[in-house]
Amino acid sequence: VTRLLKPLAARTINGDDNLAFPSGHTAFLTAFALALALLAAGRFGLGPTSGTVLAVAVASAAGALMGWAQVATGAHYPTDTVGGCCTALAVVPAAAWVIDRVADARRAHAR
Repeated sequence: VTRLLKPLAARTINGDDNLAFPSGHTAFLTAFALALALLAAGRFGLGPTSGTVLAVAVASAAGALMGWAQVATGAHYPTDTVGGCCTALAVVPAAAWVIDRVADARRAHAR
């Protein structure tokens, strides 16, 4: 998704060939942490509220750490990392919703 967004924003850092917005590293780590937290919430039977709080907290912490590292090394502007985090927080739940619907439809069809 970030590969689609980067040319649209066309913001660069450290040279014209280095597209910066959104941060792909931050998006990846946020998405990975969010997916793991959602899986853990389901595995441990957490309710919707507890599971959501866990998932958002874990994803936010991972995104903040990666974002800080990217800004500290001069690889990105702060808004690049916020954009990467927000991209992951939008895409992962949408993908999880689609996967759940497909799995539910397959289960219903198998019966």
